[in-house]
Amino acid sequence: MSARVQGLRARPFVRSAVAVSALSALALTGCSANSGDAQEGDAAASDGDKVTVVTSTNVYSDLVEQVAGDHVDVTPIIDSAAQDPHSYEASPQDRLTIEKADVVILNGGGYDAFMEDMTTDSQKVINAVDVSELEGKEEAAEAHDEEGHEGHHHEPGGFNEHVWYDLDTMQTLTERIAEQLGEIDQDRSKEFTDNATALNDRLSGMKTELESLKASGGYVATEPMPGYLLQDAGLHDDTPAEFMTAIDSESDVAPAVMKETTDLVTSGHIDLLAFNQQTSTGQTEKLREDAEKSGVSVVEFSETLPDGKNYQEWMQDNIDRVSQAVK
Repeated sequence: MSARVQGLRARPFVRSAVAVSALSALALTGCSANSGDAQEGDAAASDGDKVTVVTSTNVYSDLVEQVAGDHVDVTPIIDSAAQDPHSYEASPQDRLTIEKADVVILNGGGYDAFMEDMTTDSQKVINAVDVSELEGKEEAAEAHDEEGHEGHHHEPGGFNEHVWYDLDTMQTLTERIAEQLGEIDQDRSKEFTDNATALNDRLSGMKTELESLKASGGYVATEPMPGYLLQDAGLHDDTPAEFMTAIDSESDVAPAVMKETTDLVTSGHIDLLAFNQQTSTGQTEKLREDAEKSGVSVVEFSETLPDGKNYQEWMQDNIDRVSQAVK
């Protein structure tokens, strides 16, 4: 794991009776650093419409809702645990929804490449990987560009683009969301900033709790997704590289590699098996069965936000399960 620096539905616009005053207030944003995007935002806000935000998954739409409440219309393209973001194919309706947005928020790093391909120059685009301070993101971006947006493949020990499992990055992202929305809706800029600060105070406390676990054992993962969270807990990744390469390329794990991985999981030398329930296969399900039979803790993780949870509640549940597993 690399070192790190701390740190589907379009909804109708709602008309406002204060269009003229909104135009006057928002005209000032034309001199922002990203003037083309700001002017586009001004055009949307000046009509009295809510700012429209489209995100790749419901993880990011939840953060927007916590920062801006009902002052924006936010739509996630992927909003169900039944959908696998790795293999998601955008529809023509998705493209239309994305193109009409004032702000687009995506994960980046090749995870949701379909979003990158559908954005326009007139939109504010927030890329979670780009705003992070994670080491290796530049090399990962170059590799993704060379692949021509054909997918994301992990080299053993390479960059992990599942950055929503990194609490530091999500704090930075939350600040950026408040900043960008505040440039469009200046009258509510302070409200957005205050909401982001309150959320980040909670995330900062959770990061402290996670690091206080001071775990020192290893784990095996059926996908690298929760790596940042597990690293912050003190755990190290013992997953065989050949196993992860096969899983990431969506191919069958070779029998010899499967045996090596199973032996590692059942040997008692790891603290937990990190299991991605949204991308399970027959082989990973068998690995889970073997872990449970051997008394190894299995901690489930997901790509998208579970129903009835906000981001911090979801991450707190993950932290609690990891804490229980390493006791």
